[in-house]
Amino acid sequence: MAVEFTKLTPNIGIEAHGIDLAEPLGDNVFKSLYDAFATNSVLLIRGQKLTPDQHVAFAKRFGELDRHVLSENLMSDNPEIFVVSNVKEKGEYVGRAKAGWFWHSDFSYQEIPAQASIMHTLECPTAGGDTLFASAGAAFDALSPSMQSFLEGLTAVHDFALGSSIVQNRLNKQQMIKQEHFNERPPVSHPVVRVHPDTGRKTLFVDPGYTDYIEELTREESDNLLDYLGRHATQPQFVYRHHWQPGDILCWDNRGAWHCAIGDYDDDERRMMHRVTVKGTATT
Repeated sequence: MAVEFTKLTPNIGIEAHGIDLAEPLGDNVFKSLYDAFATNSVLLIRGQKLTPDQHVAFAKRFGELDRHVLSENLMSDNPEIFVVSNVKEKGEYVGRAKAGWFWHSDFSYQEIPAQASIMHTLECPTAGGDTLFASAGAAFDALSPSMQSFLEGLTAVHDFALGSSIVQNRLNKQQMIKQEHFNERPPVSHPVVRVHPDTGRKTLFVDPGYTDYIEELTREESDNLLDYLGRHATQPQFVYRHHWQPGDILCWDNRGAWHCAIGDYDDDERRMMHRVTVKGTATT
C-alpha cells in the first residue's frame, strides 16, 4: 500500500492519500502515518467508511485509549467512543451537542493529558461547523529567545471546570454538566512549555479553554501573559481550518496543537461525529 502525503498548511496539517483504514494496515504503513501525525500535529484521511469497532481498532494502534469524563456521552456498546452530535431521539441529544467551542487541548485538565484525538465524521452540515487547529510548536518557535527561556521555567494550572463553565454559561444550557464530573477532574499542574516525546520539539502547553493561571506569577500578570499567548498562538500563520466531510478521519496531536470548534452551522442539519482519545504521557 503506497501512501502519499500532501501538506495542508506550511506549519500544521498533512493529508494522507491511498489509504483504506477498513483494510489491514501493515506496521510500516502505520509508522509512516504516525510519523506524519507527530511531525505535523494534524493528520487527515478522507473517504473512510469505518464501523465503531474499526475506528477503535485504528485508534489503539496509537496507544492505550482513554475515556471522556462525560460518561453520558459515550457510546453504550463502545464506551471508548465519545459521541458529538446535535441529533435528538425522543427529545434527548444522542451525544454532546456543543463540544469544544473554545481553544483547548484535549484532556489537559488531567494529570495524564491526551496524546491523540481521532475523529470520524458520519454526518455533517453542508456549510459551517469547521474546526480550527493551531500549531503550539510553531507558535513557540516564533517567540523571542528571551520569552522562550522565561516560559520554560513556569507551570500552569489546568481546570476542567474552567472550560466547562464556558459551555454551560454561554453555549449549552440544555446539557448541563453534572457536579460529579467536576469532582472527578480536580485542577492539575503542567509545565507551560512541554517537550514533544516523539519529535523533541518544544510546544506551548497552555490554552484559553482550560488553563486557569500560571503559578509563579500574580493573577494579573498571569491573565495578561495567557491572553498574549492565546492571541499569539492563534494567528493565521499557525492555524489550519478544517472543513468536515462525511468519511473524514482526522487525527490531531494534543501534545503539539490546540483546537477550537466553530458553531456557525444550521442546527437543523444533522451532525454526527465519533471521537476516540488516546492516552498520553506525563508532561514532567
